[in-house]
Amino acid sequence: MKIYPVSEYALLGSIINGATYGYEIQRFLKECLGSIWRIPTSQLYALLKKMEDRGLVRSKVELQDDRPSKRVFHATENGVAAFNKWLITPCKRVRDIRIEFLAKLYFIKSSGVEGSGLVKAQAGMLEKTVSGITSWINQDISPYDRLAAEFKLAMAEACLNWLLYKVPEFLETGDAEKS
Repeated sequence: MKIYPVSEYALLGSIINGATYGYEIQRFLKECLGSIWRIPTSQLYALLKKMEDRGLVRSKVELQDDRPSKRVFHATENGVAAFNKWLITPCKRVRDIRIEFLAKLYFIKSSGVEGSGLVKAQAGMLEKTVSGITSWINQDISPYDRLAAEFKLAMAEACLNWLLYKVPEFLETGDAEKS
């Protein structure tokens, strides 16, 4: 899978969910992902241009009678395929759970995609992380390295606990915006 910046997947998700031009995309991100994600307007259009250059989206200018014209964006087949692959792929690092994984959960919930496979895969990644950090702690390391490792272990264990106990509850309830 070609890996794009995570913000591009959020933009693809907004376009796939129906936002078609810049203002709608910005509004979607603020209303739906605003608690975890913010893409400034200047960055939004630069990202959309890069995505169009890569063939993930296409755009066309729509003329309006009594308003300025607007650029309308649509996800291409390649864009939809890349988004769908990203959606079910677990995050590799614990720090990515706070934004990227939460965004995936939103899109899974709002699109009705089955999320238990992602949760199971993410739990597996976190269990490997916990095991690796525990092995590191058990080595002869400096007090500072031990402190850092214990912090990382606490974060990984907290994420795993949240993933196993809170995420399934979220996935089983109503839609993403009302849950």
